[in-house]
Amino acid sequence: ECDDGNPCTDDSCDPAAGCANPNNPAPCDDGDSCTDDACDSALGCHSMDNSSDCDDGNACTTSDTCAGGACVGGAAPDCDDGNVCTDDSCDPSSGCVTADNEEACEDGDPCTGTDSCVVGACLGVYLVDECCGDPDSSGGVGVSDALRILQNAVGMDVVCPLALCDVNGNGVVTSSDALMTLIVAVGGELEMECSLLEPLPELDTQP
Repeated sequence: ECDDGNPCTDDSCDPAAGCANPNNPAPCDDGDSCTDDACDSALGCHSMDNSSDCDDGNACTTSDTCAGGACVGGAAPDCDDGNVCTDDSCDPSSGCVTADNEEACEDGDPCTGTDSCVVGACLGVYLVDECCGDPDSSGGVGVSDALRILQNAVGMDVVCPLALCDVNGNGVVTSSDALMTLIVAVGGELEMECSLLEPLPELDTQP
């Protein structure tokens, strides 16, 4: 048996001299990318730690490098998508993950009340109050506000910012905006907020 168990020697048998194990320059590989492998006649196939780039197989680490003969993950990726209506997290197998939430938010529109997240977007409910339902700037919702909105709706020359008269927030001033305001002004059962998703039907202004 002439096998010396050293991959860095060539093992053979000579009928006259017996076993021979001369050194060889064969490469060796321990299968670890974080070690540099070399053949040595005394040590056999031996490895030295390196600091190469590597991949630890975790999608929630970045800039992985070799340290101490092992692949070490770096900093976590930035999974913040800048959207307050999503919860951001990281899955080790797939990376950044976002999920819609229903948190309170701010849509930046002064004519909406309590805004909330819906399907990943911040949506507000337009208010019939001093902001969107008080065109005469009296500080309250009155019949004159409804009249002024109706005058805007039928094209009369009334100086009033669109934001003040567009009560339901659909981008135009119509008779339905006047109706909403009038119901509030006379103490009707219309709540002080009118959903953008379900605007009231427009009034028929034709004779």
